[in-house]
Parts: sequence; structure tokens; C-alpha cells
Amino acid sequence: MQEPNKKFKVLDEKGITLVALVVTIIVLLILAGVSLSLVLGNNGVITKTQEAAFMQKISSYKEEMEMNIVGITNEEMRIKNKIIALNHDIEKYIPSIIDEDIGKYAIIGGELYYFGDNRKEIECCKKLGIITENINYQEELALENAIKEKEEAEYIGDKLYDKNFENGSVWKIINEVEDNHINATYGTDWYYIEAGTYIEGIGKCQDSFIVNYKLGKVVKFDTTKHVLLQYGANLAVQHDIVLNIDPINMEGNTQTSWGNNIELKGFSFEGDYDQEGNLVSGWYGTGIKLDGKDDEIIFNAGDDFSKGFTLSFYGKKTSDTMYYFSKNREEIVSSCRFYMTNSIYLFNMTKNMAYSKWSTDDSRRNNGNLKVSWKENIKSEEDVYVDCVYDPEKNEFSLYKNGVFEDSATVASEYWDGGNILEYGGKQIFEDETIPCRIGSFFGGDPEEWRYGKLDFYSVRLYKCALTKDEIIENYNATVAYHEMLVNETTN
Repeated sequence: MQEPNKKFKVLDEKGITLVALVVTIIVLLILAGVSLSLVLGNNGVITKTQEAAFMQKISSYKEEMEMNIVGITNEEMRIKNKIIALNHDIEKYIPSIIDEDIGKYAIIGGELYYFGDNRKEIECCKKLGIITENINYQEELALENAIKEKEEAEYIGDKLYDKNFENGSVWKIINEVEDNHINATYGTDWYYIEAGTYIEGIGKCQDSFIVNYKLGKVVKFDTTKHVLLQYGANLAVQHDIVLNIDPINMEGNTQTSWGNNIELKGFSFEGDYDQEGNLVSGWYGTGIKLDGKDDEIIFNAGDDFSKGFTLSFYGKKTSDTMYYFSKNREEIVSSCRFYMTNSIYLFNMTKNMAYSKWSTDDSRRNNGNLKVSWKENIKSEEDVYVDCVYDPEKNEFSLYKNGVFEDSATVASEYWDGGNILEYGGKQIFEDETIPCRIGSFFGGDPEEWRYGKLDFYSVRLYKCALTKDEIIENYNATVAYHEMLVNETTN
């Protein structure tokens, strides 16, 4: 009998079927899902742990607040919506508050308020008596409470000024614009408070605001509709400017556009016209005209001129003698004046003698006239930009025409500082607010009388410092370019 082949062995062992494997995997996935739900679900271990930590934190906040508001009177606490602390100021009452919670909590009327929107956190706060109801809380409410208690010396923010002739060197406004239409303009009596500004009783503002302390009004600054505008669009040099007499600061021939402290003589705020309807005196968009007969613009200004001055004129050569700026009254001893012809530039800062190469007659007492001849005469109807600069450190005057240096000359220190013949020098006259500034006129000459210059000017500026040569050139280029742009826009 033949023996079986021993090379082969039949295995008779049991295994798992494919169906059983699939069922096992499904069961494991279900168990895993249940486990994850127990750990990560809304009522899971992690969520419960987070809620417990949050409860502990806000419980600590509330306890600290209750301990630290002891010094606040019951009367204050009872005032509805009385802001005790919010934003960073809340740290005074809740020292342990973390940075990410600043702005989420406030102490109002002696109660702790929560302003977050997390549903679970709201539920936790309610359990501890922390108020979460929507009270329409806004920082405007806090500001309105805060500003009512402030005196003018305590006003916070950048002061705004109406845009007009008078405020040429300071105007700053905020326009509220929608669909290319100006709905409101915020100027004089309003302040701009930038986001991040610290206000006592509020802390650091989260947003920017427009505030009127006198009226107790607050407007939240909205970058989508509020536009901040200010003087200097046509200026390269804005530091130390005292006067910026520029038609672009005006928006019409009205007293509001000129300013409440501006006096016009010889013509009206609405402008004067000839029989053909042509403007003879007044504002016309890119310039201001004076008729040379009796027109003048009068206002008061004074400042500290210890760093010298720069007086700039930009306009058209419209007459033989252009009296464009003076600071004087009918007392000749306290006056200065600046004017030009087609061939010379002449000015007088004081009656003290200058002893300068520019002096017209130092042999005469009380003659402080200085005269410079132009290198090239100014043509009739030609636009001209002139800068007269005095540097007290050098006792030196410099003259520029159209951004180009013309000449310079030194003077005796008394000519500026006073004390030679008269106590008043140029510095004292510029600083004296009681001596009016005048555009288009001065009192003097031989015989002494009021004299007027026919002008068509685009700007007159006075700085309380000696601008450098580079600053003179920068201002000239920026001013002329901006004026030409306005003229092109007007004609087109």
C-alpha cells in the first residue's frame, strides 16, 4: 500500500469572514464617536472644563470689582448707566483682568456688565449675576457722560476749525459724505479723538470720535463716510506758519467764508462788481482782487517771532505799486510795510535805522526803509512769487523771486530787536496783536496818508521763522503747481 505524499499538509483552521470584519469596524467607529462626544461635545469633558475655568475667572472678576468699588458713593452707583469704568480703566477695579477681556466688560451703575457674544459665556455670566442684557452699550454713551464733566482746559482731542480765510493756517474739518453729497461738516467747537486715546473714566478708546464738549454731543467716526481735511494741501512747509491767507481756504463770497474776525473795507463780503458784472473786489475761486482805491482786508495776529520771519506773496503784477502787506496803524513808529514795483522791492520793518547796503537813506533819522532792485523787472500781468526772509542769528535779510535767490543784506540788530532810536523794532511790531495786519494798504509816505494797492493775489503767508533756501524752493514749487491745477480745473 502506497503512503501519502508527506510534502503536503492539509490545514483545517477557522478564520474571520469579510462581513464580520465590516461589522467590527462599524462597532468600533460607533464607540469612538461616543467617546469623542463625551470628551468634545457641548456637554463633554473639555467643554465642562472650559466652562468651569471661565466661571472661576469671572467669579474672580466680580469679587475684585465688589471689593474695589467700595469708595464709590451709593448715589453714583444708583445713577442709571453711570459709567464707572470700561476699557483699560477697568483694570483699576479688576486688577486680574487679562488683555483679551479688555473691552468685554464694564462697570456701570455699580454692576458688572459682559458685552461678549459667546452663548455659553453669557449663560455662565447669568449664573453669577453678571448683567448680559443688551443695553445698547456704545462708547458714545461713555463719552457723553465723560465730556459733560470737563472744563475747556480738560478737552481732549485735536481741535477742529472752520475752513475760511481767517483760519488759513489752522483749519481742520471733518466732512460726512454719502453718495458724493456732504451731509454735515464738523469744524469750530468740535474735537477729533483718535482711536487709542486715553480718557479718564473710560480708558483707551476702541474707536475714533468727533466730540462737541459744549453741546455734549458725540459722533462715532466712520471711515466709510467721514473724511478729515485740513489746510496745507498746497504747502510743502507747514511748521511755524502764523498766517496762510489763501483763496483755496474759502468756499464763496460770504462772511462765513471770510471769518468772523475779518474786517473788509472798500468792498463787501459778497464782492463788488462793475456794470458788466465783472468782479472788481473780492474772492473769485483761485484768487482775491482788491481795486487799489479804498480796498483793504484787516485782521489781528501776533506770535513769538524770536526765530525771525518769512513773508511770502504769490500773485499777479496788476499795478505800478503793489502794497500787499502791512502791520500798522496811524502811529508811524509802530508800523511795518512791504510792497513792490516792476523794478524794486521795498519794505520798512521799523523807523530804527538799519545801516545796511539796502538802506535808502541812513543819514535821515527815523528812516528804516530798505530797497532792493530786481535782477530782472517784473512784467505787467506776470505771476510772481516773492519771499522776504529775516534770520536773527545773522541779522540778515534775504530776498527770493520765483524760488530763486535775488540778494541778501545784513542790518543793525536794533532794526529787528528795537532800542536804537525807538523801543519798537520789527520783532515787537510783528508780535503785537493790537497792531492790525492789513492786506492792500498802509499808512505813511510823504505826505503821510492811507495808501492802497491794486492786487490780484493767490496767497500771502507769514512764518515765525526764517525758512531755509530748500524750504523756499519746495514751497514755491508746491504752491504754483497746486494753483495751476486749480486754474485748469476751473477753466475745464
